[in-house]
Amino acid sequence: MVSSLCGCGCDTVEFQGSGGEVAAVIADGLGEAADGSGVGVLVFGTADTITCLEVYSFDDVPARLPILDSIRPFGSGQ
Repeated sequence: MVSSLCGCGCDTVEFQGSGGEVAAVIADGLGEAADGSGVGVLVFGTADTITCLEVYSFDDVPARLPILDSIRPFGSGQ
């Protein structure tokens, strides 16, 4: 369940249920939003749950979720 949204207006969401464990980056990717802008995607979690889906832009506009088929691992060179 989503527990909070980012205050800047981007599509980043935090989820309930971390149980007090420290979250770590479990996935790191790059993609393209519907408007053609490049975005980064980070997934944070613990051994049991995803705690945050962070979407960030490379400019000053709030990032939107990328098109699913555009997502690739960070550093993949593609």
